[in-house]
Amino acid sequence: MDWLRQTAAGLLLIVLGLFPLAALSDPACQPALLEARADFRLDLGPATCAFSDASRAMTLRDALAPENADRFAPVPGGLVDFGFSADRFWVVVQVRNTSAQTGTWWVTHDMPVAETLNVHLVPETGGAEAALELLALTAQAAFGDRPIAHRHLVSEITLAPQETATIVVDYTSAQATEMPFFAESVPHFFERTQAENVEIVMLTAFILGMGLISSVYLFGLAGNLALAYSSYVLSGSALLIHMDGFGFQFIWPNWPALNQFALPVIATTFVALGVNFVSRFTASKLNHPVLHTIALALIFALFGLALTTPLLVAAEWF
Repeated sequence: MDWLRQTAAGLLLIVLGLFPLAALSDPACQPALLEARADFRLDLGPATCAFSDASRAMTLRDALAPENADRFAPVPGGLVDFGFSADRFWVVVQVRNTSAQTGTWWVTHDMPVAETLNVHLVPETGGAEAALELLALTAQAAFGDRPIAHRHLVSEITLAPQETATIVVDYTSAQATEMPFFAESVPHFFERTQAENVEIVMLTAFILGMGLISSVYLFGLAGNLALAYSSYVLSGSALLIHMDGFGFQFIWPNWPALNQFALPVIATTFVALGVNFVSRFTASKLNHPVLHTIALALIFALFGLALTTPLLVAAEWF
C-alpha cells in the first residue's frame, strides 16, 4: 500500500505542477496574430487579459511585475467591460506580426468617455523600462491633444516581421467602462470609418428632414404643437451626434469638461421634451388630468436633473 500512496502523491504533485503551465497556455491569453494586409481587422477582446486595481496607485512597472502576473485573467466573453466602477483597469494583449514585412496597425479603444487613458507598447524583452507610450489622455484633454485626430480613441503600433510585443492599457472612467478593443490596418480603418460616417450623416439628415416636414405639417394643423415636436426631434439629433463622437470633434473640441457630462444632459433633455410633446399631443391636461400632473412632475424632474448634472457627474451612484 505504501507504493500506492507514493505513486498517488507523485501524480498529485505532477498535476499541481502543471496548473501554472495550464494557466499560461490558456487560449484566451495567447498572442493575437496580426497580418500586414490592407483589409485586416481583428477583435483583440478574446485574447485580452485584465485586472482591476482598487487603489488606483499602481504604475506600469507595478502592473507588469512578476508578482502580479497571476492577477491578469481573460475578460469574460471577450469584451473589456467592468460595469460601473471607480477602479483603475489594467488590460493587456500580446500581439505578433505574422507577416514577412513590417506592419502598421491602428488600435481602437472605442469607449465613450475616459477619465484617464494610457496606452503603452511593451517589447518582448526589456519590460516596463522599454515601454513606448502610445497614448496618454485625461478627461481634461482637448480634442486636439489626440495623436490621431479621430472621433474614436486610436493608437498606432508598428511591428517588424515576426516581432511580438504587448499592448498595455490602463484607464479609469467616471461612467461606463466598456471598451471595444480591436486592431486593423490603416486602409481598413479609413474605409470602415468613412462608411460609418456616411451612414451616420444620412441617418441624422433623415431624422432632421422628417422632423422638419412633420413640424411644418403639425404647424398647419395645430400651431404651437409643432414647436414641441421640433424641439423633441432636434434634441434626438443632438443625442445621436454626441454619442457618435462628432460633438466633441466638431462642435466643442476645446471644451472637454462639457464632453464629460454632455451625454446625461442631452439624454435627459431629450426624454423631457418627448414627454412634453406626448402630453401636448394627447391634450392630457383636458383628457387625462392625473397623467398630465405626472407628466409635468416628470418633465420638471428631468430638466432639474439635466441642470444639476455638472455637479452630479462626479458621484459614483449617478
